[in-house]
Amino acid sequence: MSDAAGTTDVRLERRVRRLFADAHKSYGEVFELTAELKSLGSIAVFGGVIRDWLLGGIQRLPRDVDLVIDTEKLNALEQKLSRFLIAKNKFGGYRLALKHWQVDLWPLASTWAFRHGHVAGVGFSTLPRTTFLNID
Repeated sequence: MSDAAGTTDVRLERRVRRLFADAHKSYGEVFELTAELKSLGSIAVFGGVIRDWLLGGIQRLPRDVDLVIDTEKLNALEQKLSRFLIAKNKFGGYRLALKHWQVDLWPLASTWAFRHGHVAGVGFSTLPRTTFLNID
């Protein structure tokens, strides 16, 4: 990774953290959810939310927020999610309803491409290879 790419990565990470911590724009409730879940494992923002912010700015609200959590504590995860849970989908993820946001949460090892062996080496470093879209 070049210095320019590293600087861009750091700026992007700072911008995403700031967006999720901004309670005035309702992103704070997503930050609060991730803070509550991080005791179970590391969490990554995934999917179109970052793309939408980069292309449209923070005024463009994404349809939903996709999160991935690296945990094997699925019973504890489901207990923490129970007050938000709308449904568990057929692909192993959870659809959640917060006050202002719809959240799709996926246990890392349960994501479709990992579960079906399309991508080797389950981890956040290989997660970008699991998407069909090249911008995620």
